[in-house]
Amino acid sequence: MNRLFESELEKLKVNEQARYQIETLTKELVKQKLQEQIHEVESGKAQVKELKTKLEKLEHRFIDGEVSKNLFEKYSSLYEDEIRQIEANRSQS
Repeated sequence: MNRLFESELEKLKVNEQARYQIETLTKELVKQKLQEQIHEVESGKAQVKELKTKLEKLEHRFIDGEVSKNLFEKYSSLYEDEIRQIEANRSQS
């Protein structure tokens, strides 16, 4: 009975080369996933920065009378919604 159990356990052993390949592939996949996440975060930050710049310009144009109150409210609301959506997506990741 003991020998039968030992022989079954032998079948489950992973040889050294296979273990090394699994380890290498796992490390590469984790590295790739982390790089994708870093890229997404950096992209989100750039988008938020661009939207805040647009919002600030819109505010200046409204103050200078170049944009009506209706347009200001419409576009500021759109920009703020986009910022919130990007930040919400970032916090879910």
